[in-house]
This record gives sequence, C-alpha cells and structure tokens, in this order.
Amino acid sequence: MTTSHSPLAKLRSPLTVLFLVTVLVSLIRAPNLPSANLHAGSTSVSVNPSDALIAVLAVWVLIRIVTHRDLTRPALQVLLPLVAFAGLIVATAAANGADAFVSAGKFVELAVLSFATVYVVREGDDIWPLVLALLAMNVAADISALHGFVHNFNARQPSFLGEHDLAALSTMTLSVWFAHLYRGAGRNRRWAIACGIAGVIGITLGAALASLIGVYLAVAALAVVARHRREFDVRRLALTLVIVALITGAVLNLRADNLGFLRAWFGTHTTNAASQPEPGAWSQRLIFAYIGGRVFLTHPLVGTGWYPELPPKDYARFLPDARRRFSDQPAHYFPPRYGKFIPQMAYDQILYELGLLGAAVFLVLAAATVRQSARSGWSWPPGDPEALAAYIAPAWTASMIGVLAGIGLFGGATVSVLFWLTIGAAAALAPSYRPAASPSSASNRP
Repeated sequence: MTTSHSPLAKLRSPLTVLFLVTVLVSLIRAPNLPSANLHAGSTSVSVNPSDALIAVLAVWVLIRIVTHRDLTRPALQVLLPLVAFAGLIVATAAANGADAFVSAGKFVELAVLSFATVYVVREGDDIWPLVLALLAMNVAADISALHGFVHNFNARQPSFLGEHDLAALSTMTLSVWFAHLYRGAGRNRRWAIACGIAGVIGITLGAALASLIGVYLAVAALAVVARHRREFDVRRLALTLVIVALITGAVLNLRADNLGFLRAWFGTHTTNAASQPEPGAWSQRLIFAYIGGRVFLTHPLVGTGWYPELPPKDYARFLPDARRRFSDQPAHYFPPRYGKFIPQMAYDQILYELGLLGAAVFLVLAAATVRQSARSGWSWPPGDPEALAAYIAPAWTASMIGVLAGIGLFGGATVSVLFWLTIGAAAALAPSYRPAASPSSASNRP
C-alpha cells in the first residue's frame, strides 16, 4: 500500500477528482440541482450536472475497459451481475413507454459509479478519498438538519437530502468510525472520528428506522470480520453497542408518534383516543407491501416491468381489499386510485416490478457483493498500515441491506448513489487488487 501521509494526496489523479466531484454532485437529490428539459418524442428528459458528469465518467470507464481490459475476476464476479440487473431494468422499462425508460436510465446511469470505484480505489490504493467525499456531504447535510432541528425541536429532519437519504449516508460514515474502534485508522484517525460524529448526528436527526436496522447489521458484520481476523475485542464491542443504544434511544424518541404499528402488534393501546399516536410510516409500508404483493401474484414471472411509479392500471383493483385488510389505517396511507403508487421498499419493488426473474438476478448480485465484501475483510493483509479498509466493504454492504428496507430505488436519489457505490466498493476491495504486505509496511502497523 502507499505510504502517503494524507488521503488528500490522491487528488493528484484527474480520474479521482472527476470521480469525487461526480459522487458529490450526484448525492444531491435531482430536484435540488439545476436542470434543462430536452424534448424527445412524447416525453421530456431533464438533464442536470450529475447526468453530464456521469456521461464524462462513463466515457472514461468505457475507454479504460476496452483499451486495458484490466478488470480482474473478483471484480467481474460482482460487475457482471450488476450489468445483468441494470440491463433487465432498462429492457423492462422500455416496454412500459418513454417515461419509464427515461426513469430507468436515470437510475441505471449511476451504475457507472460502481465501475469507477473499482478503478479509483485500485489506482488510489485505498478507499479514503471516497470516505472523505461522503464525510463532506454528511457534514453539510448535518448542518442543514441541525438548523432545522433548532427551529422544529423534537422532530426528525430531512436536511436537503431527505430523512432516509441523510440516515443512509450517515450509516456509511458511522461504519468507518466503528471500524476504527476495532482496528484503528492509522494516520487517518481524526478523519475516522469525524466520520463518527457526523454519522451519529445524521442518523439521529434523519431518524429512519430502516437505517437503524442498517446500523445493527453493520455492527454485526464488523464483529464477524474482527473475529475472523483475530482482532475481536469484547471491550470495543461493548463501546460500539453503547453508542448504538444511545442512537437507538434518540431515534425512537423522535419517532415515538410513528410507532403505532408496533403498539398494534403487541396489543398496547392508550385509553385516551385523542392522544392515540399516528400509526406511522411503517404502517403505510405494510399497506404498500400488501398491495405490491398482490401485484406480484398477478405478474409473478417478470413483474409489471420497471416504473418510477406504478400506474393505477396495475394496482387500483387491489385497493378495496387493502382498505378492508387495513380498515383501522388513515385514508391518506393508501395510494390514490387515480394517482401513482410510489415504491416504499426496494425489495418488494424489485419483486413486483421485475418478478421472479428480476429477484433471481438481484439475489445473484447481492450474493456476489456480500461474498466479495467478506473476502475483502478476511483477506486484507494484517500488517497493512491501512487495515481499517478491511472492514469498510463488509460494513457498507451490511448497512445497505437494512437501508433498502425503507426506501425504493430511483434515479436522482441519494440512496441510489450509495447503492451503486457500495457494490463498487465490494468489487474494488477484492483481494486480488492488493499486493501482500511488505516487511516495511508491517513494521508500521498501528
């Protein structure tokens, strides 16, 4: 590994700079970016700076792949299922019309980030430039969220990313700090601590329950990797669990009025009807999951095809049954009969929009990502001065499994960027990309 004293030294690479700028711009939700509308046939395509940067990055990646052909087998084990999944999305969207096709393109174009991550991390020799880019966006979003919290105390804050996106981003940065608690961050100790502070604030104020699950899964993954690497320490695990418990308490306090579905499950009710809390967002997700399940049973093999939002023709017939099944839920928790059905969770979105075929391809992609993440954790040289990186891909992959339970996949969304970056990190940190630790690097082990 490189002996550079600062991850900022990696910015001498033009590709790294282009990649990081593209990541930072893409993390900002599309509605918050300036755009120009281009008319193409019966539809209109909104083009923003993220699209332009992705296009430039895509050209570079394509040229690199064609001229060098240097993607190794471990990386291809992740990237080939990625291409299959992206291709299936685009193909099924094309059958649903121009609007669906454009929406699919907006989501799939972000897959370029997965390929670019492989090359940037490979050439930059570690993951720190990407970590610092995520940290910078996390800090900016935290400042916005804290400003909102001051004016609306005791309420979750969307910042400029949205609640779920802020919490998902913060889960990834917090994972870096948790990894530091296990392994140490070498020369980047202060950056790791900064990741922890930014992550705690963002997860707490975003208060997304799915991201909280992602935190639990990330901690479990870190513990497994540490045990496999013989770096497990009960005291470090205890400290991690204390931090997680504090975050959990703060998140549940902010979401206290949105946990009615748990009270219903466990039979806990208040005696004062006027003080009965709202059933909450997860009650709405259960309703959408029920309707989505009915849609899937109608189109089990290939689903409805990819949509940004399901049209009424695919779900409206199931609304009466859903209202009877969830008769105690508010009317506004149900999708409108003549409106759009916005996916609430990526997992059932894939199932009812891509069917069993899409679910199978996604599972292959997920399995490959998990496998390569685990291999990066187990195989990273123990004497390497940046051995903290062994924990990054496993933690990010585990956290994303939780995050996707709380939000769908869309173009122009922060979570979608994080989704593709997580896959790219798993491919980039595959064991074959790293030379064995030299005696000199082993002597520098922190």
